[in-house]
Amino acid sequence: DENRKTEAEEYYRKAIELNPQDANAYYNFGLFLSKDENRKTEAEEYYRKAIELDPQDAKTYNNLGVLLFKQDKIDEAKTVFETSAKIDENFPHPQLNLAGIYKRKGDFEESQKYAFKARDLLKDDDFYNLACLSAILEEKDEALKYLKLAVERDSSKKLLAKTDPDFDWIRDDERFQEIVGK
Repeated sequence: DENRKTEAEEYYRKAIELNPQDANAYYNFGLFLSKDENRKTEAEEYYRKAIELDPQDAKTYNNLGVLLFKQDKIDEAKTVFETSAKIDENFPHPQLNLAGIYKRKGDFEESQKYAFKARDLLKDDDFYNLACLSAILEEKDEALKYLKLAVERDSSKKLLAKTDPDFDWIRDDERFQEIVGK
């Protein structure tokens, strides 16, 4: 968070060295690495190691799925999201991600099924994910309203939204570009 990446990486590696059975250490390092476009493969390896150590962590499966999805490994991402959803039926993120995948594949019935599950599970103040959901459902006004609220709360959401595939459905809207910038 303080942009001390070299130091952060050293600490992640040290945590893994001190306790190589700590799935959380691998998960957190994978999360850290996934933010660097040039280290996606390495991030994937750390997520997979975290899953090997804790195969019941829905959050790790979901983040691995996001990483795969952003690399256009759609079918593999779908399988990983399905696993995450089975592990924790009350975790909204894999439901939301599956809605996006099925929409991309042209299966609107399945997309809506997962979208409505996600809507039931998302918290009212989870503005960013509500924006993603609304974009998938092509509810532009709602999506933009929630995205604006998310960015007002946390300006780092601008950068995230610029590459988030969930916004592909509304990315060309002028209002989207006003919120996140060009």
